[in-house]
Amino acid sequence: MPDFERLRQKLIKQGHSESDLAKKALTYADWKSMAPDLQEWHCAHNADAVDAALNSHAAEMHQAEENERNAEAFDARRFHENKYSPDEREHAISEIQKFCSAYPQFIGASIANRETLLAKLKAMNALPVFSSIVAAYEACVLEGSISVNPSVLGLGRETNVSGFELRNYRQMDKLLMPAAKVLRQQTTSADQYKAEHPELFRDEGAEVAFVSKHFEKVRNEFKSLRPQYADTAANARILNNWVEKHGTRFDITNLLQAFDACKDRLELTDTVVSSGGHTLTDYGAPRNIPPTLPEKQSLRNKVKSLRADDYLAFINDNSSAREAIDGGR
Repeated sequence: MPDFERLRQKLIKQGHSESDLAKKALTYADWKSMAPDLQEWHCAHNADAVDAALNSHAAEMHQAEENERNAEAFDARRFHENKYSPDEREHAISEIQKFCSAYPQFIGASIANRETLLAKLKAMNALPVFSSIVAAYEACVLEGSISVNPSVLGLGRETNVSGFELRNYRQMDKLLMPAAKVLRQQTTSADQYKAEHPELFRDEGAEVAFVSKHFEKVRNEFKSLRPQYADTAANARILNNWVEKHGTRFDITNLLQAFDACKDRLELTDTVVSSGGHTLTDYGAPRNIPPTLPEKQSLRNKVKSLRADDYLAFINDNSSAREAIDGGR
């Protein structure tokens, strides 16, 4: 079965009559009201009528646009000849104010600027509406015939640029944009740069969390090395003040130095440390009596340099050293 016959039967089943399928003159309204299948049928079997309807509509649209342009041109001439009514003049002023708000780089306080812009509008025979004023402004900037203030857009320190300098301005594209678009581009550029270079920007939340974890790790290690230290607010203030006073970092080495320097002022506790089958109880040495250490200098230095866990391992593995320490020899 030929395709056109298959399409015809499909249209009949859809409820279209023979009259709908017949060749006849069509208007653009007729064409727009047709279903796609029926339009396809008429394009194949009534092409001349379809072309005539579409061409007629295109001619009507062109004429309407031409009439609109003529009307705008007529109204523009009336404006430039000062023949506007009070209401029309008020509307024109509001459009100019709208432009000045959107393009603050245009120095509206300058009489020469205003006269040049209006002269450009007149040369274009354009209505005083926002879009036409923008077009006139762009033409004047490219000619260098007006003065602009780049500083209001954050483009530099210049507050009055015109003539040759304006025509060759390094960021001409931004001078032609409304301020909101320029600022939006600047913000987007900053956000994009930050995303591309995260290493240059501090994440304060993550930094605080890292510092907190670091301090916690240092405190825990310090308490494991100095179990006799009483974890009180007063003790913490003493150690922190010492670290700050000496301008050192809050790390384990400096904290141990602070402990040694401030030990007489710190509150200490009885400490029990167990290792293997041995238990060591530290009841805290009397404040005015130094702890007993062996008399042999090398052994004294060895003991003083050991951490708590290393100390227990040392005396467990060295009976002679343990006897020397216990006997105070």
